[in-house]
Amino acid sequence: MSIDATAGRARALWQELAAAPDAAFGSPGRPGVFASPASSLAPPSWVGVVTIGEAALITAPTAPAADSVRSALTGLPADRLTDPATATALLPVSDTLGPAVLAYLAPEELRPPGPTGTPTERLTPR
Repeated sequence: MSIDATAGRARALWQELAAAPDAAFGSPGRPGVFASPASSLAPPSWVGVVTIGEAALITAPTAPAADSVRSALTGLPADRLTDPATATALLPVSDTLGPAVLAYLAPEELRPPGPTGTPTERLTPR
């Protein structure tokens, strides 16, 4: 599986978790920002940000919150969108979680780093 295919599958999963019918990753400097009170990108009533490469998907609990986030974060590079210091400097933030860094690999690329003697198991998605 190619890197593009793996990233595409990861984007599709996050778009589904955004729980907004039109949710999509934006382009560099223009994150996709959507109002979605049912989003699973973050805890209820929080803003959630996911970046894959230079593209970002952001959900907010209300349309006014989405507008504020869009205004504050448009033009920033993807790595700044998940920086807590940037968020607290540009938005009225009361708390942050993360960031978390995840790795997406094709199944044939996912191997333990070497023999560990520890049993491993393959988990199903979800």
